[in-house]
Amino acid sequence: MKKCRKSDIVVILCIIIAVAVIFFGCWLKLGKVQTQPVDATVNSSTTETTAAQTTAEEKVSETTTETTTETTTENTTKEESTYAYAYAGFDPVITDTTVPFNRLLVNRDYILPENFELNLSTLSEIGSGEKLDSRVAPYYIKMFNAAKAEGIILTPVSGYRTYDRQKINFENRIAVYQNQGYSKAKATDLAAQVILPPGTSEHNAGLAMDIVSLETSFENTAAFRWLCENAADYGFIMRYPKDKTDITKITYEPWHWRFVGIEMAKDIKSSGKTLEEYLGAYESF
Repeated sequence: MKKCRKSDIVVILCIIIAVAVIFFGCWLKLGKVQTQPVDATVNSSTTETTAAQTTAEEKVSETTTETTTETTTENTTKEESTYAYAYAGFDPVITDTTVPFNRLLVNRDYILPENFELNLSTLSEIGSGEKLDSRVAPYYIKMFNAAKAEGIILTPVSGYRTYDRQKINFENRIAVYQNQGYSKAKATDLAAQVILPPGTSEHNAGLAMDIVSLETSFENTAAFRWLCENAADYGFIMRYPKDKTDITKITYEPWHWRFVGIEMAKDIKSSGKTLEEYLGAYESF
């Protein structure tokens, strides 16, 4: 057997090294190919996770915004509903007190401002302690004396009322209906058809007088017939007619007479309108 020469050994080693280099290079390439899909998957997963987190944050933000908006709206509504009898659906606006006093509209939808002031006169000239607006009192006295000359006594029963007195009367009436089994809201609504809430009554403005009686049977008296025929000549109208309760929202009151001035009273009488209709305020009801 021949001995291997050094040169042969060197050649063999070179071949082994070359093969090793080629094999190592192939292994590196294979490793890169396998690594890339893994990186892509990781990146994709990371992106999806980030997107999901962002979407979740956006939903939380939207929910928070909606909740805040709803809460704000509820708070605003509550702030707007500060009227004492809002629970029964009442929400009167402040009436315009800059109009001529005889055209002042006061009812369940139009309330006097808190700072409303007026000058009052006592009807002492006709032996009564009742009061009216000082601009109205002379007309009532003239009407009283004219009726008296014909044998009719128009006894003043209730003229000006303070806010506090009106409140007591109104809440006493609410209590009556509650004692009959009605809910507070329903009792308040029923009470307002008989006695208006404080600040919404013409009595609080000193513009109206309840005459002789507070019973509907008053319509059968000579005094009532006289008023129907002559009151407009002194500036007074029957404020709550029997056939207009759907407009006035008040039960028929043949005893309640409101001063609107002679010319206006005659116009309203001839037209058959209520004050709301005459002033064009009925549509807002």
